[in-house]
Amino acid sequence: MFTLTTPLMLLGIGLVAVPVVLHLLMQQQPKHLEFPALRLIRQRSETNRRKLRLRHLLLLLLRAGAIALLALALARPLVQSRGSALGGNAPVAAALVFDTGPRMEYRHKNETRLEAAKQIGRTLLSQLPAESQVAVLDPRLPRGDLDPDRGMAGLQIDQLTTSPATFSLLSGFDQALALVRKSDLPGKEIFLFTDLAQAQWGGDQTAQWQKRLRENPDVAVFVMDVAAPESQNFSLGPIELSSQVISQNGSVTLRSELLREGPGGSRIVRLFLVGPDGKPESKGEGTYTCETNAATQIEFKLAALPLGTHQGYLEIVEDDPMPLDNRRYFTIRTAAPWKVLIAAPSPAASRALVLTQVLAPTSLKRQGRAEFECDVVEFDALTAKPLTGYDVVWLLDPSPLPEAVWRKLTDYATQGHGVAIALGPRAGPNGDALNNSAAQSLLPGPLKLLVNTGGEELYLAPQRLEHPVFDRLKQMQGTIPWEKNPVFKYWQIAPLREGAHTVLAYGNGQPALIEQPVGRGRVMTLTTSLTESTRQPWNLLLLPQPEAWPGFALVWGMAQHLVGRVDEQTNCTVGEPAVLKLGKDDRFDSFLLRTPLGDTIKVREHEGGVRFDDTQTPGQYQLSAGGESDVRRGFSVNVDPAATRIAKIDESTLHAAFDKSTLQVAHNNAELVLQRRAGETRGRWELYPWLLLAVVVAVAGENLLSSWFYRKSEK
Repeated sequence: MFTLTTPLMLLGIGLVAVPVVLHLLMQQQPKHLEFPALRLIRQRSETNRRKLRLRHLLLLLLRAGAIALLALALARPLVQSRGSALGGNAPVAAALVFDTGPRMEYRHKNETRLEAAKQIGRTLLSQLPAESQVAVLDPRLPRGDLDPDRGMAGLQIDQLTTSPATFSLLSGFDQALALVRKSDLPGKEIFLFTDLAQAQWGGDQTAQWQKRLRENPDVAVFVMDVAAPESQNFSLGPIELSSQVISQNGSVTLRSELLREGPGGSRIVRLFLVGPDGKPESKGEGTYTCETNAATQIEFKLAALPLGTHQGYLEIVEDDPMPLDNRRYFTIRTAAPWKVLIAAPSPAASRALVLTQVLAPTSLKRQGRAEFECDVVEFDALTAKPLTGYDVVWLLDPSPLPEAVWRKLTDYATQGHGVAIALGPRAGPNGDALNNSAAQSLLPGPLKLLVNTGGEELYLAPQRLEHPVFDRLKQMQGTIPWEKNPVFKYWQIAPLREGAHTVLAYGNGQPALIEQPVGRGRVMTLTTSLTESTRQPWNLLLLPQPEAWPGFALVWGMAQHLVGRVDEQTNCTVGEPAVLKLGKDDRFDSFLLRTPLGDTIKVREHEGGVRFDDTQTPGQYQLSAGGESDVRRGFSVNVDPAATRIAKIDESTLHAAFDKSTLQVAHNNAELVLQRRAGETRGRWELYPWLLLAVVVAVAGENLLSSWFYRKSEK
């Protein structure tokens, strides 16, 4: 590629016209001599004239060429090529992009990967040609322009820090491309300082890198690999809580994974709970062994927690090169036993007996350990029954209710509460009793058909157990005896309204459990009955027999999912918003939020809760209002486990995907210098000195020829 550093100097080529004009003006005009008899003299004169014209033309070309070469030299042309070793010290537009992801905290020989990258970056700055324009880029932050001040660039390198948030190194490369493209300098170079993590270069990322490099063939791209040799790491996966909000009489199960990158080994993992004095207390520990590049399941259980917010963490006891992922935080809120209102047909107590025993067994109620408090009323009493104070309302086999009752229940759900509906025979022979507009404000769609299996056994058939209602069933997937709990009748609902989705289906694919949002709350509809019947039963889900435990676990999971936890997110990943739901007694104009860094931030209530979006620092956050001891709430923020994966893309894969002419990888400063100077990826040749030499040769040749010509003319 041929480029010009100062193309305006090419205007000097116009001076070539000067010797041409002088030549035309100063050439000798022939004199007419009348010697008719001297033909020989005329022929001799014609020969001399031709020789003189040739000499003048040659001198003209030398003089014009000297001027043109001088103008071209002042324009400072550059020749760039791939795979050549032309060298050169012409200034360049250089962008230094530093990977500042959490992985760069990995420590090797008492030096983090970012510290190693910064050291090489400072050395590179000193090696760039004079008058180069430089930018130091952190992919998290936008950068305005290139700067010739190397001192400022060095200061920016010194100020680089890692970030717990995830980001794409490709976005930093795009910023660098935009900057070097704005420069008038012909030489454009981008340096990427990274550990070549699989997440940044493998999979779909490879195609994106190839596309960028293919579209910018004139930009030299160098990758400085700062990954530690034979990297290995133990880390903790995300914590899964059986519930983020539990009853005072309930318990919570914490599950996670101990992950190993590298050879197998063992580690001790401890569970800590922060006490009232702010000091962590150990609540359990276990020793876990991982195979090479594998994971081991971790499980702890907490029970008998007092009312309030409880924060803690899981931690790998031993140190390793990446401490950032050795700790995972969690927050649990303990509330008073959930209050449930159950509405059932008359006689309500007997019709709701099985459901009340599932939620609040008599034995646990006598011991004061029941997680739910159940009140049972008949449908006729709903009109006058206040719903305030209840966490969830259950409707067992609802009949055509007054429109005012449906509006009351809809308003209750809209405010952020949960409603459960178990359909039954009282919906009418064709479901028309519940297809009016008032009832449809809560139901997920019109009742289309009452299906009777006619003796053919039909079972619940969940494909996945990821929904919270299956919490007690997750660990037993594959061994659950659904076939022991057949369903004989159910309502077919179609079409489902927008927003409604099937949580659980029957074996024939028809919806069994449907969930839909209503305002800030949610409604779950079971398409088969949960009430006892003296006639043929609709199902055996809650039959008092040992094989019926899946149905009991499902109903209990529905209650846990619906009570007191709508829109609450107390455990989140860096960058995700945290949402705390506030009760009616927790309402204040503003709150004080204490961050893991010790800062105190003022936040305000929004739509019955508190939302905080600036979760860039991992750790524990605490919310208070009205005094030090009032409304103690909180949430936890953790680093995304994927952001600390140190698995590196295989270099043979990298070399197969990227030609050396488009991307070259260096492993130390010496290799980087060799690749730049020896031109393994690109070479540049500045023609300025050679053009000046050509000007000297042209001027010297013109002088020699003119002296020789004039001397011969004098003879």
